[in-house]
Amino acid sequence: MKSELFGDADGGVFKDSKVLKEDYHPETIENRDDEIASYQSAMQPVFDGRGGSPDNILVYGKAGVGKTAVTRYVTEQLKMEVEHRYGEGTMEVIHHNCNGDSVYDVFRNLTNHFRGPHEKQFPERGLSLSNATEAFYTEVNSFGGDVVVVLDEIDHINDSNPLLYELSRANDNNDLGDSNISLIGISNNLRFKDSFSSKVSDSLKETSIKFKPYDANELSDILLTRAEKGLKSDVYSKGIIRLIAALTANDEGSARQAIDVLNKAAKLCMDDGRLELTEDDVHNAKELVERREIASDLDTLTDHGQYVLSTVISLDLKGETPCRSKTVFETYKQVLEKTDRKPLTTLKSIQNHLNELQMLGFLHRTKKNEGLNGGVYAEYECTVDPEQLLDLLEKELDITFSR
Repeated sequence: MKSELFGDADGGVFKDSKVLKEDYHPETIENRDDEIASYQSAMQPVFDGRGGSPDNILVYGKAGVGKTAVTRYVTEQLKMEVEHRYGEGTMEVIHHNCNGDSVYDVFRNLTNHFRGPHEKQFPERGLSLSNATEAFYTEVNSFGGDVVVVLDEIDHINDSNPLLYELSRANDNNDLGDSNISLIGISNNLRFKDSFSSKVSDSLKETSIKFKPYDANELSDILLTRAEKGLKSDVYSKGIIRLIAALTANDEGSARQAIDVLNKAAKLCMDDGRLELTEDDVHNAKELVERREIASDLDTLTDHGQYVLSTVISLDLKGETPCRSKTVFETYKQVLEKTDRKPLTTLKSIQNHLNELQMLGFLHRTKKNEGLNGGVYAEYECTVDPEQLLDLLEKELDITFSR
């Protein structure tokens, strides 16, 4: 029986909507030949005939520039070739996102990757970090092949040094038998290495691969491929594709954002009963995507992180930025007086929040050196639309800030 609600439904502007979603994995990678070549070089020891394992690799770049997609593509190709040459089950690739994890959480998840759904899972709490690492090494030894551990957003771990040191020394662990462990860490923080302890720097011996933002031509190539697969041919024009590419190249150079804008513009067009994208659809979609991205990033901040960001924004709107952390601290305490929250009490804690906000892209930090008299210090200013951001923060914190 035909449905009254959906009987006449079709794809509208879409030919295959999943192609424009974030979790879609393309069969081929565009405009990342140099980065793929760097991966190939780092992974060559697997095939050197002496039982080698891939180099440890750290991948850097802003969000949406292809780090995860390229890593997934290359490791799939690596596993395919290793198993073709040496037999099925000779390599395992584990992908894990570290956002919100402790070092213990990471090892727990790596261990449970090898355990089936009906096997006893390693517990979330109640055991030590050494118990967690020992359990993981036991699973690797039982597997008996090479293991590549891909840790996305590794920079989101509060202190990654114990994790990096442990994994970088794993192949010297007699408990691994004939197995080898290699690490691929993916970081949005271009200065992630600055947090390494000296012993991690000495033991990791990593290959670094840096992903630059996409330019407008590269984004056009990627968008056109996705549009050809995901949208009906008369829905978009090359001019619309070039407009989206230009807008996102000037912003973040993010393929993820560009594809998201195309997807949102197509939905706006269809919701309006039309079957051809316009420039207005693109501009409206870009604004909606930006607001959603900002709101999502705000959710990762603690309340005090949001208050510190609000403080810098209110100073920006008064024309008082760039500003030093001391100025932020004093203004922040005035902001907290309007609430029932107790303020943080040390300048160091405010500086930690400012550094996190800079890493997340909300703030720009400039180092100043005024010699013996003025010393060395940092100044901060907003990198996003302050009015838009403050509106979101006022709703989140239920407070009105002075402008």
